[in-house]
Amino acid sequence: MRHTFNKKITLLSAVAVAAVALGAVGVGIATATSNPRATARSQAMIGVKHVQGLGSVLYAGPKRLTVYAFARDGRNRSTCTGACAKVWPPVTTLVKAKASSGANAGDLGMIARAGGMKQVTYKGHPLYFYVGDKTSATAAGQGIDGFGAHWYVLAASGREITTAPKSGSGTPTSTSPYTTPPTTPSTTTSSPTTTSPTTTTPSTTTTSPTSGWG
Repeated sequence: MRHTFNKKITLLSAVAVAAVALGAVGVGIATATSNPRATARSQAMIGVKHVQGLGSVLYAGPKRLTVYAFARDGRNRSTCTGACAKVWPPVTTLVKAKASSGANAGDLGMIARAGGMKQVTYKGHPLYFYVGDKTSATAAGQGIDGFGAHWYVLAASGREITTAPKSGSGTPTSTSPYTTPPTTPSTTTSSPTTTSPTTTTPSTTTTSPTSGWG
């Protein structure tokens, strides 16, 4: 009888230990799910693609979405937070970004953002997506003036592409900041021409404007 009683106590103890262990595992899973650092480590992939009307531009991620530089940012310094970051989500990563499809790995970098995430940079430009881009074929954010400055796509060299998309490319340009070159206004001078001792008919000479872009 005593032997049987001891066996029951041992069995109950084992069940209790297993339950505690299972509970601990459950807590670990919950913690891992709620903590982005404990989940699978994400890695940003930066590459080069062709967008009609703009040529070769940088993209990020498996969807190959176009990325942009913010003219207000400094080198390796982001000024887009809050409402700005909701319209222009930063390209973030938990580990070092990887170059693909024509991008230069040596031009990639990372800067710290709030919450412990890292934002990917290219040639010192912090990179952003645009909420208006739904597919890899578009660059709807090109040239938009928002949150204090313009937004531009980047070439593989890291140069901002500031030209407007060609007409018919399918890329919206309704908010394009592109303007015509400044010019010097035309000037008109009048010089009298005598046609008779009592009649004077003015003739005009127009000075052609010169471009302010030299």
